[in-house]
Amino acid sequence: MFFNSLLFVASLIVFNLLYHFQGQLLKRWLLIIAGIGFAWSFSGYDAFFLVAAFLLNQAFILLGASFSKKWLTVGIVANILALFVWKYSWFTYTIFAPEADKLSHPWLNFVVPVGISYYVFRAIGNLIDIRNGVYKPENSWLNAAVYFFYFPIFLQGPVERARTFIPQLNENAVFSWANLQKGIEYFLSGLFLKVVIADRLGVFVNDVFGSVEDYSSGAVFLSVVFYAVQLFADFGGYTRMAIGISTCFGIRLMANFNRPYFATSITDFWRRWHISFSSWLNEYLYSSLSFSFRNLQQMGAVLAVILTFLVSGIWHGVGVPFIIWGLWHGIGLSVEILSRKKRKKWANKFGKKTWNFLGGVTTILFVLAGYVFFRSESLAKAVQVYRQIFSFSSGKFIGDDFDARFNLATGALLAILFLISDYFNDKNKLQLYLESRVFTKRLAWCLILLLGIVFFGMYLVPATFLYFQF
Repeated sequence: MFFNSLLFVASLIVFNLLYHFQGQLLKRWLLIIAGIGFAWSFSGYDAFFLVAAFLLNQAFILLGASFSKKWLTVGIVANILALFVWKYSWFTYTIFAPEADKLSHPWLNFVVPVGISYYVFRAIGNLIDIRNGVYKPENSWLNAAVYFFYFPIFLQGPVERARTFIPQLNENAVFSWANLQKGIEYFLSGLFLKVVIADRLGVFVNDVFGSVEDYSSGAVFLSVVFYAVQLFADFGGYTRMAIGISTCFGIRLMANFNRPYFATSITDFWRRWHISFSSWLNEYLYSSLSFSFRNLQQMGAVLAVILTFLVSGIWHGVGVPFIIWGLWHGIGLSVEILSRKKRKKWANKFGKKTWNFLGGVTTILFVLAGYVFFRSESLAKAVQVYRQIFSFSSGKFIGDDFDARFNLATGALLAILFLISDYFNDKNKLQLYLESRVFTKRLAWCLILLLGIVFFGMYLVPATFLYFQF
């Protein structure tokens, strides 16, 4: 993965130079071809599905603008149905026929297109904005195609809005060495998070979850903690890479994380974690549901938040554990809604600092408890993990070989350093500090990241991002 990453950085520089020294028309075509080519690198089927989805969505927008806004609603429903059929039809069928075999039902055994969850949600958000008059239909199909095919956010987001992304394409962005340098810094830091921290922690997490019964309660609990850091470093690493690539092009993407594990409440956690997605849910789903249930007052807000996070769980993956994970967070947020007045009284009684500390501890334990379902491939596996943790049983804590011990010690140290740096990175202070340094110091930082990737990167483990499956 390291040499592929270096090749990608070199290709990014060349592509960036080609991109900036072309006319506006050629710039758009370069990004469109790159997006379709990226989809084609997975399969021709993925590229075909992506193009077909774009053309259908543009058709709905054209019909909505020319005839009736009802066509936009039809387009929204069509996107939801497409996501359901390709991603959830088999799971839904097995609810009613649990003994069903995929081989005997090939008509339900769809190959899920890569990235479908992300570009369908972006398409739905765009259609809703146009229907509600928040954003006018884009006159240029090329701009619309760049937004739909934009390859850095194709697989894992962020879930960008058309109304903030497309206007940037009309800005006459010129080549900037500062943007290129900043973009490469972002990309290398994201790659470091992925291959050095996330993949290293993943070795221990996979070993423990692969044979939970062989490990002690402490080891199983530690694996859940490590999984939380792994997921953050993995997904956050990809986001930083996407932001870095876009920065090179002069395109700004929204931030996706803001110190999530230092949240003081579950509500605060969802303001900090996967921000582009959680804000999408709040804007396009929760707001509509809470308005529909407004006559129920406080219970209307509770019902709206539970349904919203049920959708969140279903969106994240196919299976009962994801549904339970979504409901877990929905119920937690509901408790906060119902106890808002009491919590304010308690906060005044204990004092802000003490209350925030208690809230932070409670929130992280709540999030970790939910991650057991998020990581487990079945409900039985999640139950087994819980039983092992609360059995306080003895067992092996780690493998007997040196590599396993070294990996655990290094992973733990890196996880602690990562969380400490994230704690002090309030309002992106670390990045702003770095950008204020002279070129040589910034170059030295890039070399440190590169050396860390070379010497501490994990290259013998599968190089897959955890959120690819969602």
